[in-house]
Amino acid sequence: MTHRSTLSIFFVLLLTALVSSACSTGGNQRADVWPAETALPESPPKDLNQEAPSAVLRTASDGFVYVVGMSDDVQPGTPFLGRYSGEWPLRDLARPALVTGRLVKTYDGGVGLVHLSYELPDADPNGLEVNWETKPIDDNLGKGRARISKVEKKPSRSVELSIGTRHGVRDGDFYAILGDAPKGKVDPAKLQLSRRLTGVCMVQKAGEDTSKCTLWPGSKLHPRFDAPQKGQQAIFLEHTFGAAPRQGVIQVASVNGGDSAMQEKIAAAMRDYLQSITEAKTGVATVEQTLDATMADFYAESEKLEHLEKPQLVIGTTVKEIDGKMHLIANYTGVGPASGPGMVAAPPEGGVDLGPVDDISQARLQNFAATVWAAMLVYRGQTSEALIQLHQMLRDPSLEGPLRWHARDQYAMRWGALDNYREALWLVLQDETIAAAKNDREAWLNALGTRVRLYDFLELPASAVSSAKRYLDAREQDKPGPSWRAAVAMYGEMLMADGRVEDALAVVDQLEKACPEGCDGDLNSHVAGIFWATPQGNEEVQDELLEFLVDHVDLDDASQVAATRLYQGLMAMRNEDYTQGLVAFLEAERLYKKANNLSGQARSKYFAFLADMSMGNPQDAFDRAREAQQLEMKLNDFASTAQIFERMTSLYTNPDFLKKPGPYLGSARQVLSGAVESNIAMGDFGGASENLLALGSFMLKIGQGERAKDVLTEAVGYAVSFKRFDVAAMAHLYLGVIARQEGQMAEFRDEIQKAKLMAELSDDPAIKQAVEDVLNPKEDKEVPTQLL
Repeated sequence: MTHRSTLSIFFVLLLTALVSSACSTGGNQRADVWPAETALPESPPKDLNQEAPSAVLRTASDGFVYVVGMSDDVQPGTPFLGRYSGEWPLRDLARPALVTGRLVKTYDGGVGLVHLSYELPDADPNGLEVNWETKPIDDNLGKGRARISKVEKKPSRSVELSIGTRHGVRDGDFYAILGDAPKGKVDPAKLQLSRRLTGVCMVQKAGEDTSKCTLWPGSKLHPRFDAPQKGQQAIFLEHTFGAAPRQGVIQVASVNGGDSAMQEKIAAAMRDYLQSITEAKTGVATVEQTLDATMADFYAESEKLEHLEKPQLVIGTTVKEIDGKMHLIANYTGVGPASGPGMVAAPPEGGVDLGPVDDISQARLQNFAATVWAAMLVYRGQTSEALIQLHQMLRDPSLEGPLRWHARDQYAMRWGALDNYREALWLVLQDETIAAAKNDREAWLNALGTRVRLYDFLELPASAVSSAKRYLDAREQDKPGPSWRAAVAMYGEMLMADGRVEDALAVVDQLEKACPEGCDGDLNSHVAGIFWATPQGNEEVQDELLEFLVDHVDLDDASQVAATRLYQGLMAMRNEDYTQGLVAFLEAERLYKKANNLSGQARSKYFAFLADMSMGNPQDAFDRAREAQQLEMKLNDFASTAQIFERMTSLYTNPDFLKKPGPYLGSARQVLSGAVESNIAMGDFGGASENLLALGSFMLKIGQGERAKDVLTEAVGYAVSFKRFDVAAMAHLYLGVIARQEGQMAEFRDEIQKAKLMAELSDDPAIKQAVEDVLNPKEDKEVPTQLL
């Protein structure tokens, strides 16, 4: 499951000739190391709505997606598109396609379980019309999926994708390469994306219709990837800046119970492993601190080290007697926060036994090496690279025991970080099944804990609460240790998210009573999760929890104090005390800077930007937003950079050119265009349509009518194709206004009719009213003569 701390890391020694020989074998010669357990539901949930005149998708309470109203002749493995199923009067235009996937299992009564391979951002699969595909078309989901149209000759590692810039592809995009899916009577598990994954590639040269995508090489010390084949499918994963990663460091602490020679041997072996990586950009350094690798809360040991303002991991090792022999126990954690998205897998509690000090298994050391590198990739936000590194690890049959379930946990979390929570859920359910069969308590608890978080991400609060309670009950024997307290906190967080406020507050009391002396820092972190989960509108509860956080902050932890200042600032903003909010955010920034916490500084500047904007200080807001973006770019965090662009567009929604002039106005086109381009880069074409509408509106306000028409027409194209009928209605409305200003009354009526049609499809009362106001403007009342 996820630890409240940051990342983890292990160490590695040099591989033996035996391991190197095994790694040189081809993919077809290796054993099938993927689970035989399918772990899918034996029957659909009882509350699944199975009534439908034709095949449609239904999201279910178990976290999966089903198809109902299906004909009996559709076989597992058949691909499909999920299309908008509402009223559709545009007969010459196909209904918007929003998701794609495959049927993986059939049940009686025309019901089947489907697995989505790609969803457009913010798409809701529930109720979508299912179109079964005999031959998938590449470009009907924007940049979401493609085919390999060409494989470059050796020794090149590049493939050509069948889509390009006109579909939204940009340099820096990452794609997953999937092997062909079997059809018919097949084990559903073989239809998992995890099983079909054969590589990831980054687009380095996007052309108009095709793109050159370079495959990630992975480590030379693990089984090779299967060669890509022409015609294989590619699925969009994420957009990045395409820049080189930040320089990272792995610190090797002094061996607890060992000597400096052993410490140096570990550090040297770590360096040797990194030599197998192309451009690892990660150094290894020994430090004098000694860490206890066997501690259940090993993450707390990181407080002994200074955060170096870079991706930083520390390895701790302890020599411990087991069955009369001295064994080496390894553990790891991050120093400072991870800069990547998603959850981070905690290592097995109490560390991992590497074996007798005088006879450490070389195969196990290889797998520690892989875990080290995967951890660094996760820690510095290289999500797609971490995904394929972990996949490469899991293909190796020598990966066994705690290391395998830990790697699978991290692997599931990477799918989650890429917004494919159902793939992650499927992996975790398999892990639970395997662990239960082996009676492996720690592996089972680990998987169950992760499942709780996945239900939360999938917005299934009832399932999250019941699973969290089951997890807490299973942790009872660990009471009152840190694992039990973490389980209590997670249960409280899920209760609060489900709106069970009184029960959640009772958990806070339970945590406070169970907190031993000196655990205020942990207590603050646990309760912070419950605070964030508090439903909007429960202001008294938010205030009560905030007071608790202030009273239990660890004053020696600058980052925790800074986080508490952020909470105070946000609550001040809630109360419309924007000045006090700004003061709190600036103090948080100062404290984060003191702690060398770049991501915290960026977050503080972002909130300060929001405070300035709320106070009516657009130039100050603009300057702070730019500073926040610069930090996010330094962190190589494209998603956060794009989020700031998105919020900056509010500066130009209704600018007062006379009362608030400033240089920020000169950047309007750059900001608004940047927001559009960011949306397209992330595959969010609906969001792009909204920002195109904002850009077109701004162009109209500054008298650039022709440019406004081009932008608004582009907004309509995206909006209709990706089910943003509200945006399409407003864009048509603006186009109608322009036509009326130009005296083109026939064009005006045409645009207004289109606006009216789109407003009806949007079913948004505000949009309908806006159209009505243009069609039937209210007459100005006669002005009394005494006011003239």
